[in-house]
Amino acid sequence: IPADQQLLRQTQSEIQAQIEHLRCEADGIMTQWWEVHRAVGAELAEAARQAPALLPPLESFSRLPTPGNSHPKLQVLKLRELLRSAMQALAPAESAAAPRESKEAQGAGGLRTAKEIAAALGISDKTIYRLVKEGHMPYVRIQSGLRFRPAEIEAWLESKSFQPAGMKKAPPGRRIVSNAAWKR
Repeated sequence: IPADQQLLRQTQSEIQAQIEHLRCEADGIMTQWWEVHRAVGAELAEAARQAPALLPPLESFSRLPTPGNSHPKLQVLKLRELLRSAMQALAPAESAAAPRESKEAQGAGGLRTAKEIAAALGISDKTIYRLVKEGHMPYVRIQSGLRFRPAEIEAWLESKSFQPAGMKKAPPGRRIVSNAAWKR
């Protein structure tokens, strides 16, 4: 029995070390995400000083959830959409046809292709088609093609967000932090 207890303690110690290693990796990733979030905000603020057309995207950025307050993929999608709108705000006004063409290229109402959604989510387009076929993902069929509304995909992602049992859910606007690096 003492040998079994020793083996159990050693196994517990190894598992605790692995958990601590993963926690440290997660803290590092969260710190990097905060740095990206801050850098985008700072660069957008600086650009808005030089180009007032960027003030609306800057205002939208201030309303984005901060890292740790919503689903990470949802945050990335929102940030990408915001940066896309900032780029459109900077498009040269000399070509009046350009906005119409880009709207047509995107499809009605800013619809996205399966490939665009797959890239944004970091999964393959085959996975997108499988999710659609199984009836798990919202989509729009236009003739033989599939298109996706970004707002519906964001809502779908939020509905798929998982909160492990036993973890306290933070009230809206509050973050549960376990590391000083997350508090920045």
